[in-house]
Amino acid sequence: MGTRCVLDRHFVRLSDDGSVIWRGEVPDEWAQATARAARNSAARSISLPGPDGAECFVKIPRRRPGHGVFRRLRASRALLEGRGYVAFQQAGIPTAELLAFGERRRFGLFDLGFVATRRVDAPNIETVLRDDLASDVLLRTTGVLADIHARGLTHGDPLLRNFLATEPLPTPIDLGGFARCDEEARRVDLVRFLGSLLMLTDDPTPAVRAIDHYASYGALNLAREPLLEAADAYARRKEDKERQRERRRAAAPT
Repeated sequence: MGTRCVLDRHFVRLSDDGSVIWRGEVPDEWAQATARAARNSAARSISLPGPDGAECFVKIPRRRPGHGVFRRLRASRALLEGRGYVAFQQAGIPTAELLAFGERRRFGLFDLGFVATRRVDAPNIETVLRDDLASDVLLRTTGVLADIHARGLTHGDPLLRNFLATEPLPTPIDLGGFARCDEEARRVDLVRFLGSLLMLTDDPTPAVRAIDHYASYGALNLAREPLLEAADAYARRKEDKERQRERRRAAAPT
């Protein structure tokens, strides 16, 4: 597999099929074995022992039937997510420890990839808030999002499920949509974050609390009402897509 990213000392080209992977401070042999395990698995994710024996989580993005040639020529989800973890770590934002990531391409077209991180033993924030919307974990997660923006980045997909309920602060994960922060990217991040909250409840009070807490960091240049309206519209679109997905699954032959 080739890749359009610049190879540096952190990249290793696999000898068996030309795959390219990035590895942090892990042995080449472990990174290569993890890439092969991902390639040989039919699952969307797997768990493997890390280089020190501790459990790691391996996500395996694949090309989908709807992905055309131009989509497959672009940087893959695996590369984007791996770069997101690198960018967050370089910015000093705690996240799951990145061990290795990479992709395989055939004739320049993305085929499959993998992202290996240290497993974090914690539920996601959505799970926590489903049980207790009044939990202070909402404000702590909002503070983490504000800190990400203050450090010049956006998450890109800051749904509640993409933060883990760790202490002392929640941990952001699933960073394939990250970008450098500007006003519009910050607004989109906030809309998606609040929209995922509104998918849990019709009561806007928790979302208002989150907006006010975000504003306390001095980073909010947007009025509350337009944010709430955009977040509600986003939540309804997500719910509609999920219903359509469920109908397709129900209609699929078994």
